[in-house]
Amino acid sequence: MRLLLPTLALAALLGCSRPPAPGDEPTARHALDGLVLESTAALDVGEPNSRIAAATAAGAAWVESPLDIAVRVIRGDAGTRELRLHEVKNRTEGADAAVIEITADGYLDDSVRGAWHRLALHRRDDGTWRLTSHEIAYRCRRGHHLDAYSAELCP
Repeated sequence: MRLLLPTLALAALLGCSRPPAPGDEPTARHALDGLVLESTAALDVGEPNSRIAAATAAGAAWVESPLDIAVRVIRGDAGTRELRLHEVKNRTEGADAAVIEITADGYLDDSVRGAWHRLALHRRDDGTWRLTSHEIAYRCRRGHHLDAYSAELCP
């Protein structure tokens, strides 16, 4: 028993630092509030990950929180009438994967009403997080997709 506990602790620590394999991420689909998600578009995570790396080098604390990172990544959407965030981690203690869904509603735009984001992140050995994917879909104010989110542009 004395040997088993240190072995389990070491296994848990080693498992925390690897990026999640495809399909190994936690799932979150709660931010939609009953609306349909018809299609999504994948956004490039290179630029936000470069900003995270620069902030890490500068000693910023926000790079150690998936939620803080998500808010900074969607920074333009935070100025809407309503913003909902839903975070799911793969475990409570020592999480190394997180999925955050964000819905923004009430844009000051005559065609786009809001947007849905899904950000998947993984924790690195140094305790900072990086994006593994970022999906987006839009909800239109008129025309198609009034009660759904889609990657298609609004009319």
